[in-house]
This record gives sequence, C-alpha cells and structure tokens, in this order.
Amino acid sequence: MISPASKSSLPLASLATASLATASLATVSLATALLGITVGGFALGLLLLPQRLLQRPLAEGVIALHIEPQGRLRVWNQPISPAALKTLLAAAARKPGAKLRLVPSPQTPWGEVSRLVALFERGDLPLELQLPVPASGPGTGSATKAALAAADSGSEPGSGPGANRSR
Repeated sequence: MISPASKSSLPLASLATASLATASLATVSLATALLGITVGGFALGLLLLPQRLLQRPLAEGVIALHIEPQGRLRVWNQPISPAALKTLLAAAARKPGAKLRLVPSPQTPWGEVSRLVALFERGDLPLELQLPVPASGPGTGSATKAALAAADSGSEPGSGPGANRSR
C-alpha cells in the first residue's frame, strides 16, 4: 500500500517535470523568436542598404544622373522624365553646394554623353562627369594588355623572349 507521504510526492515530481518542460519550451521559443528577428533585420538591411547607398550623394548635395545606353536617364535608380528632371534641377539650383554628376554606363555611346554634357553645362549647377569602369569584353583582355606593353617597349607583340614563332 502507498503511504500518504509518497502520494504527495508523486504530484510534486510531475509538477516539477512539467515546470522544467515549460521553462525549456519557453527558452526554445524565445531563442527561435530572437533568431527570427535577427534574420528579419538582416534581410531588411540587405533590402534597404542599396537604396541608402544610391541616396548618399543626395545627402552631400550631388544629384547623380545615370545615363543608360539608349539615352534614358535615371535618378535614384528610377527613370525620370525630362519635365521631372527640369523641376528637380531647378530645386537643386536653389540649394548652396548642389551639383550635378553625370554617370554614363560603360555601354553608353560617347556621342550621347557629350550631347548631355553640352546641354547641362548651360545650366545653373556645377557639372561633374564620373567616367564608368570599362566593361570586360573584347579589347580589355590580356591580348590588348600585351599589345600595349609591346607598344611601350617599342617592339612587336609576341616578338619578345619565349614567343611562340611556329604558326
């Protein structure tokens, strides 16, 4: 037969086990919630960081006008109409220290860039031209580098020591 003392200790033991299980479950839930918040914050940062980097020149008083190969213009990664650009430039001209920076893409024809430079030079804002980094492709490989190095040294490409002359 079970004594009264053992009867009372049985519910306490199951109560303690249930309490530990609940505390463990709460700890796991809290850790999962914190992990979810961290991942969500990181994803939000990855989403907003490129926009903040694009808008940084604006905080410095620079309107970066990107020129696409077809001649389309973009400001803050958004296409802009000529009327909206005119309004934006007029508002920027009233701010001290504001300037316009033209940023052509590497594929934009130079004729289009020079046309826009001539157009914006007549405006009220100081003008900067940010030249693009050359795109990799034909004319930027090791053959071109070798030809440039040979031109600097005054010899023909492929005529130096170790050149393969069997063709």
